[in-house]
Amino acid sequence: MNRLFILSAILALTFAVAVLGARDFENVEGYTFGEYMVDFKKLYSNKEDYHHHKLIFERNLATIVAHNKDPQNSWKMGVNKFTDFNSYHMKNYFGYNHKMSAAMRARYPQTNKTHFHSIKLRDLPASVDWRNSSIVTDVKDQEMCGSCWAFAATECIESAVAQATGQLLILSEQNMVDCTPNPSKCGGSGGCEGATAELGYSYVISNGIASEDDYPYKGVDGNCDESIPKSASITSFVMLPQNDYHALMVAVATIGPIAVTVAASPWSLYSSGVFKGCPQPGQDVDLNHGVQLVGY
Repeated sequence: MNRLFILSAILALTFAVAVLGARDFENVEGYTFGEYMVDFKKLYSNKEDYHHHKLIFERNLATIVAHNKDPQNSWKMGVNKFTDFNSYHMKNYFGYNHKMSAAMRARYPQTNKTHFHSIKLRDLPASVDWRNSSIVTDVKDQEMCGSCWAFAATECIESAVAQATGQLLILSEQNMVDCTPNPSKCGGSGGCEGATAELGYSYVISNGIASEDDYPYKGVDGNCDESIPKSASITSFVMLPQNDYHALMVAVATIGPIAVTVAASPWSLYSSGVFKGCPQPGQDVDLNHGVQLVGY
């Protein structure tokens, strides 16, 4: 999969930030933990848990205030449901298994790089937003399950089916989480413990996928139920050249939404603007999240 360096990309994130009421969650100087608990319906199991998350919240709030005061920043941070989380808590909201992807990459069909590079970037539209074409479902919440791989795959299948049939279905991530096999156990056990979009696609090619109504999402590993009727299927998929900006730009402009892998850890406090928090050359990059790219 491709790392995403399109700074103005529009991402259908599986952990989208909800805007609650009329409160301005970017201008939060003086905002209290008590207000936060009410606004985001936070409950803690005991005093120790309460004080632990309060400390994290206060540190993150200071970071948000300082960041937003700097006029040099091209993007704004804001308070959201993750503001009382640290990096340890955020791991539960990812789930892309890069070791598994690297180990199994050679098994999957890959596109001809020459095809994509025959199209010049200057000939592409200045901007693309597939949400305006009625082939992208609303942003979903994977909850505390490492199922981003299933969300990225299912959302792209929804878009492909909509392009082919004109019907935008809402398909079942839980079907994919419960039923996608990982026979080689390459770097993970699948389900909520993490996998890749490629494994999800392969499952749907062989078995089809149910609708969300018929096989609703639970956010935990469940027993596979193949007796539930299937609502859609695909016949094939291909992988873009890895880390190829040109190919990714051409693909999203000319084909449709793409399942991509991203380093999502720096995004938890993002609110608005053009994000420029990507790791710089020489810095470690943790590709830990699968999402659907719907434009640039």
